[in-house]
Amino acid sequence: MRLIAFSVEGYRRFVTKTSVKLHGDMVAFVGPNEAGKSSLLRALAHLHKDGGFEPNECPRRTSHQPRLAWHFQLEEADKVALSGSHDTADVERAVVTKQATDHGRGILSRADRDATGQHDRKPSSAWSPSATSLNSQRPT
Repeated sequence: MRLIAFSVEGYRRFVTKTSVKLHGDMVAFVGPNEAGKSSLLRALAHLHKDGGFEPNECPRRTSHQPRLAWHFQLEEADKVALSGSHDTADVERAVVTKQATDHGRGILSRADRDATGQHDRKPSSAWSPSATSLNSQRPT
């Protein structure tokens, strides 16, 4: 899988949804001090972290809860690995989401199909790589 985009919302200084598209093999975050460059990198690192968010990862002076999403383009080997699963032949992309629950540091993980509505798994109480969401995005 190749990371092609990610979004942050309610995470550190990013109260509203901010999306970043990743083009090419090298990406640079450039900006003044306190612009959020380190926050974006910390958000990216959450993909490999089990567990919830720390209190300092919630935006200040607001009730917004963190929500992160990573968008992946599936490569041929990924499609082969999914070929044994039901109704995955034309899946091109996967979206992994991680978000806080209303109780602060807990995690809500959700899986569903994008436009098809064919698959909908109920939220779990803990996030783990095996409980990540897959929003299939089929070619149009």
